[in-house]
Amino acid sequence: MLKFTRVLFVLIVALSNATNAQVTTYTFESAPYVSVNPPYTTSMRVTGSFTTSSPLPSNLALTAIGDFGGSGLVTSYSFDDGVNTYTPANSSYRYLLPINFRVGTDASGEINEYDIFLVTPQYPYTPPEVFTELHFLSSTGGYAGADQSLCQNVTSLPDSYCSVTSGALSDPFANTGSSAPGNWTRSVASSPPAVTTPPTPVPALPVWGAIMLCVGLLLMARRRFPKI
Repeated sequence: MLKFTRVLFVLIVALSNATNAQVTTYTFESAPYVSVNPPYTTSMRVTGSFTTSSPLPSNLALTAIGDFGGSGLVTSYSFDDGVNTYTPANSSYRYLLPINFRVGTDASGEINEYDIFLVTPQYPYTPPEVFTELHFLSSTGGYAGADQSLCQNVTSLPDSYCSVTSGALSDPFANTGSSAPGNWTRSVASSPPAVTTPPTPVPALPVWGAIMLCVGLLLMARRRFPKI
């Protein structure tokens, strides 16, 4: 009985947590690029979003919320620099450091500080290998940019990331310049409405059906109890 009670308690807690969890998506859009090299153009910008299993707390200081030693609040992300898309399947935090996925919030829980630095493809690299960095942050009044480089040497800490790079003005790059704040919006997934199934009415027996049923029951009783 005690074991059954414990199992029941665990199920109740699990169901309660599942009910209270609110999947939240934070969507970002930067200012348009002002300095570019093909294939980037000035009509492009950084866009994308990340998702958490519950809303970020209010008044959160700039905090690492991703993997690699961060809080792990981020369950998925997808950002686009106009040419490349960065997701957990094809990108990494720069240098695999948790500080390269940080956000902070205001009193309303809206993002007011951010510093996100991603690279694609994922580590490890094998020189010479071309990779692209995406960096957008709120300091300096706001900045967003992407830059392609050539990895010349790697360092294993804890995985092979590029420690020596080379780049040239002929390489693809784009940025918004400083004092170009981006914009974040937040959306909370609403719980699906409860589906209420009306009770199925018990069909009423036709009058003659009810009579025949009564007669049948009386005949059965008479056969079993002849003295009735």
